[in-house]
Amino acid sequence: AAGGAAAGAPPPLVSVAPDDRLSHAARMITQSGHSTLPVLAGDELSSVHCLHLVALPGVLATVAKHFRMVTRSLPLFAQPLGVLPIGTWVAARRPRGAKERDLATVREDAPLSATLNLLLEANVSAVPVVDENGRLRNVYSRKDVTALAKGRLYKRVLANTPLVQVLAYLDGSDGTQQQQGGAESSSGDSARCQTCTRADTLRSVLERLSTPGVGRLVVLEEGTKAVEGVVSVSDVVNFLLM
Repeated sequence: AAGGAAAGAPPPLVSVAPDDRLSHAARMITQSGHSTLPVLAGDELSSVHCLHLVALPGVLATVAKHFRMVTRSLPLFAQPLGVLPIGTWVAARRPRGAKERDLATVREDAPLSATLNLLLEANVSAVPVVDENGRLRNVYSRKDVTALAKGRLYKRVLANTPLVQVLAYLDGSDGTQQQQGGAESSSGDSARCQTCTRADTLRSVLERLSTPGVGRLVVLEEGTKAVEGVVSVSDVVNFLLM
């Protein structure tokens, strides 16, 4: 991934080798901005073979599998999430050492266009959707943008539609997802809305995020179910390996 490409030339291929450390693979993924990198064997003087594709969820799943039998003996994994510098939080609930960037959330009655602008401005892959009391109602992600782009639905119909209606449409169009109410969202049972609390241990968070399809956990306050933060796969990978 070294050096820039000449004007008009394709960008250099970013890849990792079979013998590279997991931490190096994670760093290359993060620095390149790509979600997936090829694992290449061979050199420029011989044939090069793509052995595998590596992504951060796979890196985290490997870490979870490696430590599964020993996490109980490692004090770090018994620490509650709320005391570790992991994730993005509302300012009042931010753990010491966590990155000083306020959590982006969006009201469920906001228009879809404003939500898309927030994703771009905050440079995040997803935002929690909350009600007037800050309680989790759903999650809107960049994957949803792609889903709405099919058939040009965003431009033709949905740009000014309230987000709650857009998410109801998305959940209804996918048999694996359920339309979220407050209680359902708080349970963490939905593929779209996986949740935890700041009292959950790092071991528990690691296991949850190593589940295929789970890209982030929304941290909820235990009493009010208000959104306190978001912890993503990349947050945990960066904390453990980088």
